[in-house]
Amino acid sequence: MFISLLDRAQQEALCKIAQFMVQVDDDRDGRETLLVQSLLQESALEEVPEAAKTVDEVRDLAKAFGESAAKRALLLELFGVVLADDVAHPEEMKVIHALAEDLSIDSDWLERAQDYVQRQLDLQREGASLLKG
Repeated sequence: MFISLLDRAQQEALCKIAQFMVQVDDDRDGRETLLVQSLLQESALEEVPEAAKTVDEVRDLAKAFGESAAKRALLLELFGVVLADDVAHPEEMKVIHALAEDLSIDSDWLERAQDYVQRQLDLQREGASLLKG
């Protein structure tokens, strides 16, 4: 969605964090992994970066997002990964909330962002259904 707004270092950090988020709830049906793959394709990265391994590493990577638009783009993209399987797993949401706090993003914006991403995913599914007839 917004990965093109990020510089190369931020894109790499986003991809590392996104891969970590997939592992949080084991991505049983593969939809989260597909979304991460599309992020990687949209990025300017030549190689797939290794996933972050801990929440502390994720929080450290998020420091690359200094400006307001980059912080918000990070969280919007991560909501896309988290909600791709239609389940906002509590452990995934803990990470999102920790990042929002670290990035000084208020809870009202976070709630609006989650709602926006859910509506986007619903529209994508509706479009795919229309294509099938």
